[in-house]
This record gives sequence, C-alpha cells and structure tokens, in this order.
Amino acid sequence: MSAPPLLHTREQFSLIANAPFEIAWPLFGADKERAWAEDWEPVFLWPQKAFDQAGMVFVVRQGEKNAVWVNTAFDPIGRRIQYVYVIPEVVVTVITLKLTPEGHSTAVRVVYERTALADAVLMNCLLDTAAITASLELVPDIHFRVPGRRLALCLEIVTSNSPM
Repeated sequence: MSAPPLLHTREQFSLIANAPFEIAWPLFGADKERAWAEDWEPVFLWPQKAFDQAGMVFVVRQGEKNAVWVNTAFDPIGRRIQYVYVIPEVVVTVITLKLTPEGHSTAVRVVYERTALADAVLMNCLLDTAAITASLELVPDIHFRVPGRRLALCLEIVTSNSPM
C-alpha cells in the first residue's frame, strides 16, 4: 500500500510598508526584523555574527521543535528576498517576498508555499493558518508571528495525541 500524497499549499498576501524601499528593504532581513518583530528571535549559525545575506543560516524555535532557516535570496537589485525553512518530519516552507517601490512607500508581496513532511492530521492543523491570516487585519509581521504561534499549538496537539 502506498503512502498518501503529501499536502502542498500556496498562500499569498500583500501589504504596504510606509517607508521608501531603501528603508523598508533591510527590515525584511532576518537580522533587521528583530527591530520591529517582538517575538522574532533567530539564532544565527552562519554567518555567526548576524548579517543579512543570501546563504545565511539560522534557527528559530517553533514550539518544541527548531525550524532551520536558510536565506536563499537577498537581492536588493531584483527586489526579492526568499527564505526556506524546514521543521524536520513536519513541514518545508518557502517564503518569497517581492518589494516594489511606490513613491514614499513600498509594496510587499509575500508568498508562502508549504509541503507536508508529516501526516494529514498535523498538516491540516498547520495549514489552516491561511484562514487565520485571511481573517486578521494584515500587519507587517503577521507572516512570521501568527503562523509560528499556530504551529506551536499544532505541535502540542499532535505530540500529545501521538502514540509513544
């Protein structure tokens, strides 16, 4: 009997950063995001001294697990930032941000793609963050803070219901 197919979702949203591109751009890097996202606490592995760049690797605690993040694109000329993070045996997430100058503001398009590495019960719990995101007023840090809290809750539920 073959295993059921892994669930894959794609969700996107847009927001306006009330700052010109040159000011808004660095604030979407993992290091500089700490200036405005109160719960964002990455532990930088490479480079060891936090510096936003393509290839940087860091860890973020998600409930009882660690998510390993890699910045796969940090391109100010192309105005694109991308992160891939893996929570082992749970999910792989690709986050792509496209920033576009609009006068004295910056439009930000955010795309999340998630692929399950676990069973459907967990993934249904994890991936309903799209409904949470859609029902809330978008703020600049919602793409990091709301799914992370939801993920922590989902991991607790699944861990407590899993056979040992």
